[in-house]
Amino acid sequence: DLMWVAYGFSPIVPARAIFPEPPMMLRRLADNLQGGRVIATDEILAPNLAMVYGFRDVRGYDFPLDRRWTKLFHRLGWKPGITLLPRYQVAACMRPSVQSVADKCSVRFLYTSSEPDAEPPRENLAVCDYAGVAGRQFPPWKLIARGVGRATDVVYQNPTAYPRAYFAKRATYAGTETALDAVLNVAHDLRDESFVEQQADELLTDDDAAPGTATIEFDGPEEVRIRTQSTSPRLLVLSDRYDPNWRVEIDGLEALAVRANYLFRGVEVPAGDHLIRWSYRPISFYWGLAISAATLMTLLGLMLVKGRRLP
Repeated sequence: DLMWVAYGFSPIVPARAIFPEPPMMLRRLADNLQGGRVIATDEILAPNLAMVYGFRDVRGYDFPLDRRWTKLFHRLGWKPGITLLPRYQVAACMRPSVQSVADKCSVRFLYTSSEPDAEPPRENLAVCDYAGVAGRQFPPWKLIARGVGRATDVVYQNPTAYPRAYFAKRATYAGTETALDAVLNVAHDLRDESFVEQQADELLTDDDAAPGTATIEFDGPEEVRIRTQSTSPRLLVLSDRYDPNWRVEIDGLEALAVRANYLFRGVEVPAGDHLIRWSYRPISFYWGLAISAATLMTLLGLMLVKGRRLP
C-alpha cells in the first residue's frame, strides 16, 4: 500500500512496476494526444493514474492543488480535495464554463462513461446552450472510441481545443479576477487578448500582423522547447501551470517569465525565428546540491582525521 501511494508522486518509476497495462483504448488515446491534454469524469481515470499512462491531465496531481487551480475548480463547482469532474457537467451537453476551461487548457479528449443500463452514447456530445454565442459556433465533441462488450467507457474529442503553445495578438495588464473571468468565459479568445499580471512599460499589441507559429519541439517533465516564428514581438503563452521555479531562455539567453492568463506561463518573444526553452530549476535543488556537497566534504574530512589517528 505504501508503495502504491508513494508511486503517485514518483513519475520516473516504470508504470509496470505498480500498475497493470492500460486497456487498448487508453493506449490509443495516449498515442494521439499530439501535445494536448485529457480530462476524465468521476473516478474512472484519476489525475495521478493519467500521468502514469502518459497523459497530461488538466488537473495535474490528485493533490495537493495549487491555490489558483483550487479557486478555478471551486468556480466550476468541482469537488474539493481529489478533484473530480462530475459527469453531469458534461452529459448530455457541455457546460459553457467547462468548455471554456477545456479549450484554454488544451484539453483534446474527454474520457467518460455512461450508465450501465443506459442507451448507447450518442455519436456527439452536444454543446446545448450556447451555440453561436458572440457570433461563434461551437461544434459538438465527436465520439471517437467506446468500450468493448459491456464496458461503458467512451472517449470524445474536443474540436476547439487551443494548441498548448500560441502567440497572443494583444497582451493586457490585468488583475487576477479579470484573468480568471476570461479563462471561464467561453466567448473570450485568449489568442486575441491575453492577460499578464506583471506591470510592464509597454504591452505588446499588434492586431494586424500575422499571428506567427509556435511548435513544441521537445516536451519533457522538466524541459519544454518551442520553435517560434513571428513578424513582430509577441507574447508567447504556454498553457502549462505557472511556477516561479520554471526558467525560460530565448536562443540560449535568459528571458523574463511572466504569469499569463491566471494559470499559465508566458514570455515576450522578439520578431523572427527563435528557440524558446523552458526548464524546471527549483531553488530547493541547488540547496540540496550544496548541502550534499558540504555533507560529503565533512565526511571525507572526518575519515581523513580518523585515519591519521590510527596506529
